[in-house]
Amino acid sequence: LWARCPHRIDNAKTIMLRAIRIVIFRIQMFAIRRRLRNVKLFVCDVDGVLTSGTLLYAADGLVLKQFSVYDGLGIKQIQKLEINVAILSGGDGSAIEARAKNLGIVHVFTDVVDKRQTLIELQSVTQIAIEDTLFVGDDVNDLAIRDLVSLFIAPANAVKAVRRKADVVLTRTGGNSCIRQLTDEIVKVHR
Repeated sequence: LWARCPHRIDNAKTIMLRAIRIVIFRIQMFAIRRRLRNVKLFVCDVDGVLTSGTLLYAADGLVLKQFSVYDGLGIKQIQKLEINVAILSGGDGSAIEARAKNLGIVHVFTDVVDKRQTLIELQSVTQIAIEDTLFVGDDVNDLAIRDLVSLFIAPANAVKAVRRKADVVLTRTGGNSCIRQLTDEIVKVHR
């Protein structure tokens, strides 16, 4: 029967892999609870983290990005905990700046060429140490700041090199409430 229904085997494999990812995520979250509680600066990339990484171009050249409302609420929740939120993106700024304004995010850096230097300057201005900084990134250009943060987090859709260097790999993908998954964990450790 199973030989005649290969889709059942594929479904079983998919379910098993998802269960394994969730168990690994829970173990990783348990391991970083203390450091997660100390976060004072929450920095994230945009394309592939706050969005799926897909860019939509209108006929007039306008770039459209889709953001998750769940991520937005999660950001608002950690702001209530007096955690500074910052956006650090190499991408075009118009849609990013509009979303950041909507969420009350003050520290917004777009079209960034050198993420490392920008983060160093942000930490200096906010007077927040490496030990109190968390970053969420998904691509190889984000690895440049790995040693400037206490926690380096990757969404499920991050490239393999980033997932390997991450302290935690989220089970959700960018644009699909991966930030909310992380902010919910931050809120939990502050209860």
